[in-house]
Amino acid sequence: MEFDTPILICAFNRPETTKRVFEVVRDVKPKKLFISLDGPRDDRVGEKEKCEEVKKVFANIDWKCDVKTLYREKNLGCAKAIPGAIDWMFSYVDEGIILEDDCVPDKSFFYFCSSMLDKYRNSERVMMVGGTNFFPNVKFSDYSYFFSRYSFIWGWATWKRAWKKYDTKMKSYPDFKKKGGMKKILPNIAERIFWKTSFDNKYRGYHDNWDAKWLYTIFSNNGLGIVPEVNLITNIGSGPDASVTVNLDNRLILPTKRISYPLRHPDRIIENNQYSRKTFRRVFLTTASPRNILSNYFGLVRIKIQKCLKS
Repeated sequence: MEFDTPILICAFNRPETTKRVFEVVRDVKPKKLFISLDGPRDDRVGEKEKCEEVKKVFANIDWKCDVKTLYREKNLGCAKAIPGAIDWMFSYVDEGIILEDDCVPDKSFFYFCSSMLDKYRNSERVMMVGGTNFFPNVKFSDYSYFFSRYSFIWGWATWKRAWKKYDTKMKSYPDFKKKGGMKKILPNIAERIFWKTSFDNKYRGYHDNWDAKWLYTIFSNNGLGIVPEVNLITNIGSGPDASVTVNLDNRLILPTKRISYPLRHPDRIIENNQYSRKTFRRVFLTTASPRNILSNYFGLVRIKIQKCLKS
């Protein structure tokens, strides 16, 4: 049976991981498939050949499918290539599932996303559907999913109406901060300090991570993401070829499990604070090493000095 929800695959230079992701996509046979490939870097020997191998992964689409491709000749990097690919997909459709080349989903992930996209299509506060649950053995609710300010992009879905609020320049950030937006969203002082430092860095152009800017978009719009009761995504991208997850914490690499049907829906859209607190401590706070904090601090100092010299 064909799958109605559009799927976007973002890939680069890893044919083996891309192949594993594509095999799961092939199993659900989407009617609409978007494929975005970043281009090779000029200074990396053999990378052009790897990118060509990735193209070959998609050469044998053996089901009836409307395929659109965005194959870049030059490298843009994650910070530009992935948001650009999402913009591109939403120039054609109003909602879709997004997979990077190292995020292998359980097959039930696709049907879960499709159901959530349909159910919350007009719920402005719900801004994304995540496939990752870093605590699958903890019972956070009596339902099949819950809501959190932390919903991850290791296999996710969203709507054009939510994505159009994304701004890579974070133009609203100074006003958001001035009006106490961080304090309203984040009750915990450690969490506020952590994200203020992170968002300051992104706003000033230091550490240009698109996913942190998407998280800011969710925060600044008082948004929430959906988290499934089980983990639906395994990240296989850690290693020297990774763009971001070079030294991924092994505690975050979890097996997938099929989500049970029929889904049990919560009766209210309300944040699960227990999950949000545990996620901040496990995923973000434990990765904030003193070395990274100092690096961020001196990076900000350097940017301020450069601006002073130019003025």
